[in-house]
Amino acid sequence: MAGDDLRPLAETLSAAAFEMAEMERLAEGLQVVIADLVAHGGVIGAHGAVECQAADALTQRLAGMAAFFRHLAVNAPPDARIDAAAAAEGLTLADQAVRLAGSTVGFEPSNAGELELFGG
Repeated sequence: MAGDDLRPLAETLSAAAFEMAEMERLAEGLQVVIADLVAHGGVIGAHGAVECQAADALTQRLAGMAAFFRHLAVNAPPDARIDAAAAAEGLTLADQAVRLAGSTVGFEPSNAGELELFGG
């Protein structure tokens, strides 16, 4: 691990907090879609009701993780550094890996995946 590859830990934690907050926003959007489907005659049954509650729990847990990472970032030792690019190599979404690695120069995740829509 070369010194040039190291990124401030606080910066990496802040990026993780932002990523979690963005996922929370996406989960909130899913809750709106679910509510619209139910309001317009979508039949969900008992299992669907549990899944709707799970969507709410997911949103709350993502919000909690974002707050946790923000707190860690603010309180990280200023001289602490980490190889965020190495940590991001295992991620399958290239844009997420680049955001968390902190650099777009010459970085590509090793497991870059493809967009899957509805189990496709």
